[in-house]
Amino acid sequence: MAGPLAAAAAGKMKTLWNRNIFASLQTGSPLRVATRRLCSKPPPEDGAQLPRPAAPGTSYQPMYKNVVSPSRWNRRVLLLTGRYKKEEDIPEFVPASVIHAAASKLRVYIGCASIVLTLIMFFFAARSGKRAMEEGRSLRAVHLEKKAKLLEQTMESSSPKV
Repeated sequence: MAGPLAAAAAGKMKTLWNRNIFASLQTGSPLRVATRRLCSKPPPEDGAQLPRPAAPGTSYQPMYKNVVSPSRWNRRVLLLTGRYKKEEDIPEFVPASVIHAAASKLRVYIGCASIVLTLIMFFFAARSGKRAMEEGRSLRAVHLEKKAKLLEQTMESSSPKV
């Protein structure tokens, strides 16, 4: 009995799914209009004109839209990644995409360096472990010595003094 009922329920769910999802993607639906409204500029009001760019030489016109003045840390990142050779070479305004790319490049450098350092530490840990085995030192022997010493101290402190 569960088989036919489950199949009917699944068919009904699929129909509801298709009706709700695909209906919202059709042109003119509220979801479609809302996304277009968020991604496009509103039309100018009656009689209003779009602002014109300033004439060349009158004010600073950035070549890129998102231009920022780099902070001290951003300047260091730009120097470390090799984007600029000296701090004097860094202009007053730098595109945000250049700063973001330099930070990503530095992040990759740091990640690679940490991987290499981890591998080097693993090598030295294995090497010191092999040396300790050759000398007869092991963690088990050290643990047993500490345990015997602790047991001896507790026995001395619990025995009555005469």
